Amino acid sequence: MKFSLRRFAGAVCLALCASSGFAGELADGWSSSNCETGSCATECCDVGCDSCCVPCEDGAWGGFAEAELMFLRYHRADGVRMGSDAGEWGEFNFEPAGRYTLGVVGPSGMGFRGRYFRYNHFLGIENAGDGLGVETFSVDVEGFDVIELSDLIAVEVSAGARYNEFRESMIDVGEADSRLVQFNGMGLVAALEARRLLGAGHLYARARGAVVHGDKDIRNVDGGFLNQDFRLLDVNHGMIEISWGYETNYQMDNGMTFFARTGVEWQNWVNFSNEFDGVLGEPFFDGPTDVGLAGFTLSGGVSY
Repeated sequence: MKFSLRRFAGAVCLALCASSGFAGELADGWSSSNCETGSCATECCDVGCDSCCVPCEDGAWGGFAEAELMFLRYHRADGVRMGSDAGEWGEFNFEPAGRYTLGVVGPSGMGFRGRYFRYNHFLGIENAGDGLGVETFSVDVEGFDVIELSDLIAVEVSAGARYNEFRESMIDVGEADSRLVQFNGMGLVAALEARRLLGAGHLYARARGAVVHGDKDIRNVDGGFLNQDFRLLDVNHGMIEISWGYETNYQMDNGMTFFARTGVEWQNWVNFSNEFDGVLGEPFFDGPTDVGLAGFTLSGGVSY
């Protein structure tokens, strides 16, 4: 699926237009503590709200769900290519990917969630059937805690476990070349996110990092000859994600909160792929190299 600038602009416009009608209140645990009493007969559960007429239920847990539509471009430290010859380079478009989150949160701001991310695209290079394909997914399970620093600023600290699978393939039909790098492993993930109340919503900035260990398979068929076919045991890879953007939310009288986000995100995955030999070129695919994803995100969700 190719990236459509007009379709993307329309989606951004829709998100911003929907956000413009939202009240300047933050989601559970993310707002200021000075609630306007007005005609409310009870104290506000979700601080910093205009709709504070819902009685507070001490000890109540809530749930939330979020779906993210991401437009990401794939990068390689060794260059996006299927070989080392002339004309075998390319550039990915901003391709769609999905990330989905489900979780629960307690009245103190501590909670648990699960997250699933998937990216699967193929870039055609040179002739029909030639190109670079990438398929990867990650599953996170983590706990988190929300800490309110002031009436305007709050932070979230999270930590947990991550499982990742990664597969990168290079195909050159005319030269009978095919290359494969494949990894699966698991490890730990942690993140820090800060939010600052601004206008009808708030700014957010997040840094998330993971270290995963597992086995890595490398296969290189050059000119029809199998030059490399081996497994590296217990390799370690790093994963870094940095994102920032703007979020708005709307809280209903029944306590349910709808939220929407727009932002940008950059990811760098350390040593996930391999690079071509600097002297011999395509026959040897022998040095580790970084890959990455970067682009725009649109998301929406609900909490209760």
